[in-house]
Amino acid sequence: MPGSFCLLELIRARRAELEVTAALGRDDEQAQRLEGSLIDFVEAAWPSIDPAEYQPCWAIDALCEHLQAVSEGQIRNLLVNIPPRCGKTTIASVCYPAWTWAQSAVSFLRGPQVRFLCGSYNHELSLTNSNLTRRLILSPWYQSLWGHRYKFREDQNTKTKFDSSAGGSRLATSVGGSLLGIGGDVVVIDDPHNVEQAESEAERKTALNWWKELSTTRLNDPKLSPLIVVMQRLHEEDVSGQILSSEWSDDWTHLCIPMQYEARRHCLTVLGWEDPRGLDQDGKPLLTDGRVPRDTAAQLELEEREGALMWPERFDAREVAHIKAELGPYMASGRLQQMPVPDQGGIFQRDWWQP
Repeated sequence: MPGSFCLLELIRARRAELEVTAALGRDDEQAQRLEGSLIDFVEAAWPSIDPAEYQPCWAIDALCEHLQAVSEGQIRNLLVNIPPRCGKTTIASVCYPAWTWAQSAVSFLRGPQVRFLCGSYNHELSLTNSNLTRRLILSPWYQSLWGHRYKFREDQNTKTKFDSSAGGSRLATSVGGSLLGIGGDVVVIDDPHNVEQAESEAERKTALNWWKELSTTRLNDPKLSPLIVVMQRLHEEDVSGQILSSEWSDDWTHLCIPMQYEARRHCLTVLGWEDPRGLDQDGKPLLTDGRVPRDTAAQLELEEREGALMWPERFDAREVAHIKAELGPYMASGRLQQMPVPDQGGIFQRDWWQP
């Protein structure tokens, strides 16, 4: 197979490169450490793409951990629901492809030959993310560690798509854009719905039809290519809703991080990762299998944890209350809690209706 031949040649070239590196005695300790941890890579790469200071958070670590698990074959398809302004775009659409191309251990999902198809609801946003990836790769920091490995091809180096000399690529697309003739080894979808148009049935159908086409016919290898969707919930019938309600939902790992903790929706993934707000002081789960309190003491502890904030250093109680008041109960339930229909009703509150 042509693809297998190219991959074999790339592996041979990498082995030769490692022999040269060993002969020159070049110090690759930092590069190797960052290649082994997407979390560390994101923190180190941050100054190259964002003037704001990097703020660590367990939610960012969780996103990185699950993205890395996709590359390592532990997760096939990944759905992430997380509130806005938590760095999900920077991590999933910008840093993740650059980290993948930096890998010295080559496989179908790792190494500079991997081809990415990245999409969003808006063409301008897709181009912005593409340019940020390019900026990161061309930064002095990235070039000093991995610039020797590959370069952009001059004959395919545009805002929409750029190829590398090693065979990798990043193609940007958006809802409504043509998908004919394009595909990816890894498909990353970041916010497929426009917040302002999420209530429009016609707009949702457009996004859902685009998603169906993308997820079924644009995978370079249907048996190996993963799908990654990172978004905030906007409606019961958004892309996340379709994934979770489909007969193929078991093929997906769902990482759900609400702004405020709800024990009954405690997140436990196939990696054994659990929402830390549901762990005791020793790091042990308060819930058995993520569902039932392990004992009476755990039940009392969970009651105290109810409503605990995801990132109080960035979104404190006052700020969250302000956001909820501005969004209203319906939008706040979706965008903040990742549950499009609030328990107490959206437009009409349940306690308004009395027998």
